[in-house]
Amino acid sequence: MKQMKNNNYWEIIIIEVILMISLIIVVFLFFSLKEIKQDLKVQKLYSEAYLCKSYSLEGTSFCLRDTISGVYNYKITPNILQDNEKIINEGGDCLDYSLLYGRLLLRMGFDAEVVIEEDKGHAFVRVKLGSETCILDLLKDPICEYEDIYFGNLTGIGTLKINQTGGKNEL
Repeated sequence: MKQMKNNNYWEIIIIEVILMISLIIVVFLFFSLKEIKQDLKVQKLYSEAYLCKSYSLEGTSFCLRDTISGVYNYKITPNILQDNEKIINEGGDCLDYSLLYGRLLLRMGFDAEVVIEEDKGHAFVRVKLGSETCILDLLKDPICEYEDIYFGNLTGIGTLKINQTGGKNEL
């Protein structure tokens, strides 16, 4: 009888260990699949954005706006410059999306800068190619002119230099 109780005890221990290992494997797979899905989302956006490069500046502006609007998830973030992957996967505010636009445009060879309207609490991108200039803003269609769109010394307007490196998966 004592032998049987001992066998049952070890069987229960073995079953519990197997269940714990199974649970660990399921949790690991869940988080791995989530990370893979996020990486695929980033790579898809980069691939689509790269295709925008073959258009004129105005065409590239509309193409890029349409591409980024597919992952657009507005949320207010602290004034910390986020990397592209975090913006694409978790969302961000107008400054974050302006940085994403700008980084992609710089990688494509365009001259881009983030324009910050401090009095309105808004940011957008000004991109140039030769004498053509476009304003990219996810809130409206790109505005393109065959002259420099310059904001002069208006109060509340500032610019932010964009760093090309926006994360581990660059365009």
